Amino acid sequence: MELSQAADEDRFIVGLRAALVNGFQEARRTLASVNVSGLFALSCLVRLMHLDEVGDWRPQVASLLVDFGPGTDRVDQAEEFFAELARLPSGLKILTRALKAWNVQCAEQLSKELRELLVSSVLRDAPTPRTALAAVTLGGLPGLLPPEASKSVLETADDGSRDEAIELMAKGLALESQRFLVQLRQEHGRAKAAAKAVQVLGLEEEFPDAEFHWKKEALESAICKGRREAMVGLSCQESRLHSRCVQGLLECNEVELAADLGMTWNVALPELSEKLKEAKMKREAECFSLPEAVSINLVEDEVAVGRLSLLSSTTSSTTIGFDLECNMASGVPTLLQLGSLREVFLVDLLAVGHLSSLATTLQEIWGSSVPKVSFGGADDLG
Repeated sequence: MELSQAADEDRFIVGLRAALVNGFQEARRTLASVNVSGLFALSCLVRLMHLDEVGDWRPQVASLLVDFGPGTDRVDQAEEFFAELARLPSGLKILTRALKAWNVQCAEQLSKELRELLVSSVLRDAPTPRTALAAVTLGGLPGLLPPEASKSVLETADDGSRDEAIELMAKGLALESQRFLVQLRQEHGRAKAAAKAVQVLGLEEEFPDAEFHWKKEALESAICKGRREAMVGLSCQESRLHSRCVQGLLECNEVELAADLGMTWNVALPELSEKLKEAKMKREAECFSLPEAVSINLVEDEVAVGRLSLLSSTTSSTTIGFDLECNMASGVPTLLQLGSLREVFLVDLLAVGHLSSLATTLQEIWGSSVPKVSFGGADDLG
């Protein structure tokens, strides 16, 4: 069936609505059999957006019409319909999809009059939660918003609920506006979001301390909550936080860990000896410890791998215990712990995991008749 701009749009919209009764995909198949120009679809779309009685099915129909794209029509021929959508309170969301379908990638493709209308529409809708995302998306069209308008949109829309969309918009803005976004987040106490914007927009030279500031803030929060893993994780790559991390660990009564890190990071801890002694006494009283007769062996080279074969001998071992540690981020095994009543072996898998001699030795150990015990050992073996 052939349809032109002069065709009966009422009949077309009614037919489309009837097709939607049988589902979205059925409507799409119906439209696929109709030769509809991009201008005709846009004209129907504008009329559709003006109808109050269309109800819940309007978004689906709008989506179908927008997806037709421009066909052979020129962008300048569609500007009248773009303008109509921009004027409608609920039209900006559909307009952003229409511009994308018509392959409008920068404001220079549009007339000056339409650009001015789009700017006013973005400023109108950005503070409104229902349409803010569409306004922000349209605001990211390169060359559309002048600096002051960009700042106005950022100031009203960047409330923490749509950070990724705001950052995507900022990529199309001038450097001045990008700087403003980072400063805005810093002023509002959103240090982590500011650091993210710096990374996404490539502003590390402009804001070299952005990541440090959010880590510093997060460290204080971790100290208040007594989260020692978070304290160490936030500080290990940032030397300026080493001292505060060690002090925070002391505040949380993690004396031994504070002492170890203080020595590693060269953080002075005067008058710690008495606290450290008390902490060790408390740990020894509360925790199990290996008997002094048990030797501990670090396996980090091929020579040390050979000594593991002792565990497969029933004369030296009555039971073998095992446990595996993995990298929390990647899941890669890093440390294998094997032990008998006489010896414990800490196998550095990052150092010797690739050795065929280790594979052979482990096969001998697991093939022996000596019982093996573990907690959650099925997962470790997997």
